[in-house]
Amino acid sequence: MPQMSFVNRLLTVAVILTFAAQIGGTLLWAGYARQWLPLHVVLGAALVLALWTSCALAMRAGAPRYRVIFAVFWGFVVIALGCFQYGQVPGARHPLLRGLHLAAGFAALMQVRYLVSCIRESIGVTSPSNKVR
Repeated sequence: MPQMSFVNRLLTVAVILTFAAQIGGTLLWAGYARQWLPLHVVLGAALVLALWTSCALAMRAGAPRYRVIFAVFWGFVVIALGCFQYGQVPGARHPLLRGLHLAAGFAALMQVRYLVSCIRESIGVTSPSNKVR
């Protein structure tokens, strides 16, 4: 079983990566900070790696297989949307693609959160927000 401190750090890193990539993506979308595109790509790739790491840990912890498989697939969706966007698809569909890419990034974070909750449940640890105060 993975140690909870690693799992908690993985979730924290995924949250930070998501919001940093979303802020950078919003600046890129608005036409500012074009020079930060490589950083945005690295942050997105790191988020997908965090997602896939949580998939491996969740599979080992006994999470539902279909959710783990879907999360792995979702990582590929995030990458594909980023690659299509990098190619700058011209026309009226480009804002739609940007919106889908934005939503896919947040959905990747939600997948990590779900998988971490499965890991916590298998270990018998409640999340910090569920503790009685």
